[in-house]
Amino acid sequence: MGIPSHRPRGCDPFRRRPRDHSSGEKELTLIGPISDTLFDQVIGAGCVKKVIAAWVGNVIMGVGYNMRRAVELSVPRKIEVEDHTNFSLSLALQAGALGISFIPTKTLLGTGLMERSHPLRANI
Repeated sequence: MGIPSHRPRGCDPFRRRPRDHSSGEKELTLIGPISDTLFDQVIGAGCVKKVIAAWVGNVIMGVGYNMRRAVELSVPRKIEVEDHTNFSLSLALQAGALGISFIPTKTLLGTGLMERSHPLRANI
């Protein structure tokens, strides 16, 4: 199963700044091969249900502290996390943009991502 070919509403925090989340929307899915502090801010605001990303944080400072609190302590709420590499997520988004279900690649073979149950796991 790959990334859906449609983009879930509100998944692009670079368009919707955190101040725009005062509408009360709390079920966002954030998708991004390279996330930034805006992901972390939206998570900290309690608006995120799921994160599909390679990592969440600040390029200079490192870990996203709101993301860490949400994953480890369920603060401000528990979130679901789907791990990817930057490349695998970029391919999934490209496939969705092309209207196809996936773009084949062998880059995840031999990594820890393929050892556990993962949406992109090949049935081989």
